[in-house]
Amino acid sequence: MGHPVTLSPTKYFQPIGETPPVCLTDHLAPELDAEGLLLGCGDPRSILFTIHHGLNNDKRSIDFTCCDVESAVLARNIILFTLIADDASNTKAWQIFYHLLLELDSVRILLVHCRKLYAASKSLATWNASRYGRFLRFCTAHSLAEISKFYPLYIKDLTLALNPQSQEAATVSNKYFDRMAETKVKVNHTKDDTAVARAAAPLTSFVKTTSGFQGQQFYWSFGITMTRDNYDTKLPTELRANPLFGYTSVRSGFNVCPRTNPIVSYSIAPELVRVKGNPYSGPKASAADLGQCAKDQFSSWCESFRKKIRRIDLNEKSRLVIRFFAGDALALCQALHITATEKEMKTSVRAGWWSLQEVDFCDQDYGPNAKVPAPVKFNLIDTSTVSDDVGLVNLVIAATPLLQRKPWSVLHTHTFQQTTTLEAKALEERLFGHVSTMSLFFGVTPTSHIYHTASHSKKDEEAILIHELAEHRPWHFRQRISWKFPATIVLGSSPLDVELDGISPVLVCEEHQLAEFLNSVFMKMSLEDAFIRGMKREVSQGDMDTLQRISLRYNHANFVDFLVLVKSRVQVNWEEVMAYLVDLLLRPGAVLTRDFEELFCQLHVRGLYTYTTLKTGYIQRQRTPGDIFHGWREVPPVVTIVLKIPRIIVNRLLELNPTNIGLPPVIYCDMATPKSTHAFFSILPTFGDVSVTGRGEYLDCSINNDPAGWKGASPMIVAFEAPSYLLTSSGLVRSIGLAIRSSQENSAVLKEKRLFGSVFRTSPADQGHVFILRRTMAALEPFQEPSSFGNRGPRISVEFSQGNKISTLTIRETIVANEAVVSLTKGATVNVQPIADTCLRISFKNFAKNLVYPLPIQTQKTVTRVARKSLYVSAYIRSDFENILGTYPSMNLFPISRTPTSFNLQNVHYLNLDMLPLLRLHFTHTDEKFPWLLDHLQRMCSMTEQLHFFNKPPTARAQSTLAFFKFNLTHLISCLSGAVPEKVKNMMLISSPTTGPRYAIFLNGLRLDITGQTVTLDTCVVHLTRELASLVESRVEPELLRLPNIVATIDQELLVWRQALPAFAERCRTWAHGPFCEYREFGIPVSADDDCEISPLCSCGLGKNLDKFGSLQEWEDLRPLATRVAIGPTFSFGTRTDRKYSAEESPDIGGSTAPDFTSYSFTKCAQCGSAAKKLKTCAKCLRPRYCSRECQKLHWKSAHKTNCL
Repeated sequence: MGHPVTLSPTKYFQPIGETPPVCLTDHLAPELDAEGLLLGCGDPRSILFTIHHGLNNDKRSIDFTCCDVESAVLARNIILFTLIADDASNTKAWQIFYHLLLELDSVRILLVHCRKLYAASKSLATWNASRYGRFLRFCTAHSLAEISKFYPLYIKDLTLALNPQSQEAATVSNKYFDRMAETKVKVNHTKDDTAVARAAAPLTSFVKTTSGFQGQQFYWSFGITMTRDNYDTKLPTELRANPLFGYTSVRSGFNVCPRTNPIVSYSIAPELVRVKGNPYSGPKASAADLGQCAKDQFSSWCESFRKKIRRIDLNEKSRLVIRFFAGDALALCQALHITATEKEMKTSVRAGWWSLQEVDFCDQDYGPNAKVPAPVKFNLIDTSTVSDDVGLVNLVIAATPLLQRKPWSVLHTHTFQQTTTLEAKALEERLFGHVSTMSLFFGVTPTSHIYHTASHSKKDEEAILIHELAEHRPWHFRQRISWKFPATIVLGSSPLDVELDGISPVLVCEEHQLAEFLNSVFMKMSLEDAFIRGMKREVSQGDMDTLQRISLRYNHANFVDFLVLVKSRVQVNWEEVMAYLVDLLLRPGAVLTRDFEELFCQLHVRGLYTYTTLKTGYIQRQRTPGDIFHGWREVPPVVTIVLKIPRIIVNRLLELNPTNIGLPPVIYCDMATPKSTHAFFSILPTFGDVSVTGRGEYLDCSINNDPAGWKGASPMIVAFEAPSYLLTSSGLVRSIGLAIRSSQENSAVLKEKRLFGSVFRTSPADQGHVFILRRTMAALEPFQEPSSFGNRGPRISVEFSQGNKISTLTIRETIVANEAVVSLTKGATVNVQPIADTCLRISFKNFAKNLVYPLPIQTQKTVTRVARKSLYVSAYIRSDFENILGTYPSMNLFPISRTPTSFNLQNVHYLNLDMLPLLRLHFTHTDEKFPWLLDHLQRMCSMTEQLHFFNKPPTARAQSTLAFFKFNLTHLISCLSGAVPEKVKNMMLISSPTTGPRYAIFLNGLRLDITGQTVTLDTCVVHLTRELASLVESRVEPELLRLPNIVATIDQELLVWRQALPAFAERCRTWAHGPFCEYREFGIPVSADDDCEISPLCSCGLGKNLDKFGSLQEWEDLRPLATRVAIGPTFSFGTRTDRKYSAEESPDIGGSTAPDFTSYSFTKCAQCGSAAKKLKTCAKCLRPRYCSRECQKLHWKSAHKTNCL
């Protein structure tokens, strides 16, 4: 918990999420239980959505640990969960949770319920004994106390609401309505429709955001959501303030964020297209329709939650447990790590910045005798937007040790900050280094740097970017990154295809190169690099503002945390690394921050390096008679300074509020000398009073904590560590104080309030406000792996390039077995064969070994060295790891990990097909039915992929199998959905150019994939042997065997389809794999070779849950041979493939020789642009369409001749 401390009163209350929900279990196979950690959980929409939409979530066990620093958010969530469990009507639950103003009957329901919760919350024992204790638990007694303190506040206001005649009731009500009116003015003046656009994905480009903004205005004007029930009727007049919006842990009174809009926390896409069963859905949906859509989704989620609770009542194996922790996210991570490694429930970690309460986990759930032990390691960690508050690097370092060491375990991080750069650059800015390089030290890697493709769409952010730029507004980019442990999954028949030994590799590198890399991270983290580039005019003012926002989340203690992590990952002479790093920081001409003393202090405390000024001999030489340490026999290198800040200063800080401050400012302590001021950002603040015992070097103090905090009347107490030599006479420290670090956004307001810079200052000798202690702060415990960690993993030699990124990896395998030694010395031929994107197999007589790399490698650039005398074999990889994916072929585009009990998808998410909205399809060619769908599908290929493809000569394009696969996938989905004016039936064939039809695709329907923000074809697939192919050809009309009714593939592309179909079938399966499943014996796919007689799918799913196809009489004999498959788009990762080209590598596309794929309309002539009813398609590539033969000839000569596939 070492990130900088921000002023809590300057933050808005955000009771409702601002983004659509995500399915938290869409990465887990149906057989696996979900054990999740939700940091910064916010409202419960994603939990409810997951239970309703997740595949097999009605049967799997789910255990979520929810953490939020704002306990009022958790109190609201518990009220909602318990209301649903008590069978309150969905409408009343919706009103209580979302409406700013309540009707009288809702007030009465909420009052009764709060009294019930307050009675059950007297202690952990009473709560666990209640009905709610079966599925709602508390991690600590402190969490229960922090959350339950809101119930009497709610009860008081609700009681007053039922007796409005009293003066107190009028005062409370008027204050609430006045603040609500002030916020409404801000809402009207800051129209922001990007949240509505995100909620409409994948229809972002076509949604009319005015409807969403009208709904937000209605919400803030009348305090209720606009639905079809109330938009054209008389609104209720007896409305009362909803106390669930009136309190936070810092302030009493309405302080809700102006962006609050219940609609945007739901997916409104089902209301914007024609969905079966909803006559109101369509492109012309009104604000009332969108509100009704959100409310209907909420009702269906509530019903699924109730069903899950009833399973607990029936004592079924499937269980649901939701745990709550009120406190800081990094503190919880640190406490869980201590409990997991040391088996200690009582930790020394503080629960939050402004409290002295330590995290002591309850014995009933975390003790050795717990009936249902609470998880301390997780296969899912979702962090919401916590990284925007604590820093992405801090969060990844803290959360990664809590991940279960499994291929499917995932850490989701979200950023939602203003930026002016592309996605890839934005991620590098937040990591302070190249993604692949930083990932090697983290131990986890973004999936965008492991896999070639993704099934989740991020393309709607691009549409929002275009909209924001057109409106000349700053771009608030939403970036969701999934981090996983790199796993080697071998395609096909390997009996064990997962290489994940639980130990990260030990990196062997040259000390000076490592020091240069660490120096670059320090400069970026402390913003010095940006200042230097700014002076050279290499950074614009907009980029400077963005970088400042990022750096405000870090202090030097965070850099030291990163050093601790690096030290555990490398095998080097650490003293030499640190000595050279310090030389770089202090070299002539280097720009150092004024808080470098804090850096050396933290390095010493953490045992990483001791600078000269912190050595005992130096301190003793600086002492003079009568200094601050007079009477001390020995002065330690570091002392703890405790400051007592008068309450009058605290009250001045309370004058700041979210409406006038913008970015919350950071507070810190400083020590002023005649020449400079030294800043210390690693502080521990709280409220209370100081009790002093002893004198001089025996001085000690205890803090009597005031639980009222900001709401109380106690002074602020701040402790920090500082080098003791600064307090000697030679140090010449004249004053110590508390200060505020400003930013571009809040500097004007801070100056106006006279809070700019120092807000309190006093002499070090002021014994009433300054207390100097010999001991250091024990609360700052390092995050590190066990001391033996670095000695057990495989060793990989790395080299850094001039850009401070790792450019080469070398694995050396020493030969020790006697028979292998004899074979090698006698000249046995050494074979090097790539067997996976991250693995090389080295073999010769009597020896075979897999060399596993932590990143995808260019197997074509492997340099193997065989030392027959020294008896070792090494493989040297020189590669551009940032750009390898997407430009080099993959050996397994759709990897599926196998364990003895389950099969798990790695880059394709799971779907509950029967829960997804089914679209109404019209197979006519009179007009364009789904313009948004065509736009969405054409985004599957990134611009980089398109340029790479078209830059190749036509004879070499056959190697671009992934590009061909994506083009044909677009063709398949658009034709079967009726999005293009083609005469396509409910069946299409995937055909080989040599052997004819290979797969028959039968359409059940087109569904909206809400969690993936895309669409999916609900189909049944039949693998066609030669005999079956002849049978199908004899039954279908002749036109179905010609373009465009078939998917014409190239030979290499068929291998991609063999990899994709098992993944598409696995993602939606509702059946279990049997003990004799072909996947267990032969691998996935069953046969990786292009064998038309062997299906790539196993037989376990044949004929099961076929939906519409199961009732088609004409294909009754094919039902036992069909497998239900969810075919969805396959996207490129924006973090990698949409990078900017340098001048040297930019493809020479020669004017019109490489047109953008999106320029080819499915409804307009490619030459003249006319929208004719009947358009002919290019017979070779099926891309451009023409209204006449003349237009086709003209376009062929002018452009298409060199670009036809």
